[in-house]
Amino acid sequence: MLKSTALMVLFVALSLHAQDIRQPASTDAAHVAEQRNGDQPGTRARPLVVQVEQTQESNQEANARKEKEREDASAKHREFILTVIVALAAVVQAIAVFGQIVIYIRQTNIMESNLKAANSTLESDELQVELAERPWLSVKAHISGPLTFTHDGAWVQVVLEMKNHGRTPALGVSIDPAVHILSVSKPHPFEALKRQCEESLAREGTSGEIIFPGGIFAQNHSIQAAARQIEEGYIGGNPIFSMALTVCVSYRATFKAAARYYTGVNYDLWKHDPNVPGHYVFTVGEEVPQENFRTALSILIGTVVK
Repeated sequence: MLKSTALMVLFVALSLHAQDIRQPASTDAAHVAEQRNGDQPGTRARPLVVQVEQTQESNQEANARKEKEREDASAKHREFILTVIVALAAVVQAIAVFGQIVIYIRQTNIMESNLKAANSTLESDELQVELAERPWLSVKAHISGPLTFTHDGAWVQVVLEMKNHGRTPALGVSIDPAVHILSVSKPHPFEALKRQCEESLAREGTSGEIIFPGGIFAQNHSIQAAARQIEEGYIGGNPIFSMALTVCVSYRATFKAAARYYTGVNYDLWKHDPNVPGHYVFTVGEEVPQENFRTALSILIGTVVK
């Protein structure tokens, strides 16, 4: 009896001790879960404590990431503001440079206009001075002999008289007379006269006569009309023709060495004979006495001056 009682007491004590040992382990949910998971393969445990720790860490990382994103956004905003300011400054500078260019162009145009006006005024003044001071030569042609014919053609004898109507001497006076046979197939004598004077200027000779202001210079000339030219000018195939005399006198001034001038005259040649019609028509081989041989300044264009 005592032995059985003692065994019972021992059993109860061991049971209580076993409970004390198991109770701490049963309060640890994680430990119990792990044991259960270990005991039951294929089941997923819920690590409560671990999840709480991970959530706290994720919140910290999220806060840090948000803080970094705010700093990055603030830095980008400042960079954008700086870029805009720099761009605006560049635009303002470009506008200022463009404005300066426009002002410079306007000033240049104004200066050029003023310079042109000044040059025009100066040229006008110089021209007025030149016109007032330059020599002016007139030319007159006087028949000095009869119209004669040879096998070479016709010969015209004239005296050419030049007078200086200007205020300065005429230097290097050059005289160039010519007889032209009129024909519809040839240029008008006036066109020939202009070409004759331009060629005279182009020669630019330094020698020649000097005619002082108010002075008169006269010179005799024997001028030929070639037989071939006369034949080319036959009227209606008959040995009759008309002719003209052109004279060009070129000269220089004393105050302007580069300036060259000329005076050209165009005369119609005719014969005075009341008994014969056609005063401007000549017959080959028929001489005309000096008293009947005349000159007349052309009624179309008689004089050219430069």
